[in-house]
Amino acid sequence: MKFFNKILLFFLAMLGFTACEETGSCEYGTPNADYKILGAVVNESKEPIKGIEVSVVNNKGIEKRVTDDKGNFVIEDPNAFPNEEYKLSLKDIDGKDNGGEFEAVDETVSFKGVDHKDGDGNWNSGSAEKSVTVVMKEVKEVEK
Repeated sequence: MKFFNKILLFFLAMLGFTACEETGSCEYGTPNADYKILGAVVNESKEPIKGIEVSVVNNKGIEKRVTDDKGNFVIEDPNAFPNEEYKLSLKDIDGKDNGGEFEAVDETVSFKGVDHKDGDGNWNSGSAEKSVTVVMKEVKEVEK
């Protein structure tokens, strides 16, 4: 039994030495970037529209914002994938209040090929922001 244990110990030691080969460093994580969309919603006369719901669809799900008194909204997405694309769906949620009733609009904001600031050259691509102005058309009432 002692002889068998010594042979087993020898083979396990040899396996241990072969496992010590250098394979390089492991890096965990994914490339990321911080994105910001500065948006404005206006009517066809370029007047800001308050109370428009902005739904944002990206790889994390759906987020919603409502435009302020000046028709502005801000969407921030920290730690997003680089070259992210955002699908914005805008709809009038208050009817004729706040300047009339407006048709729904879909808009895409892409960060593909934009210049990033403050990236570290490794996983963090840095940050970027885009401004977008969305023009919404007023719903025309149909005469009966």
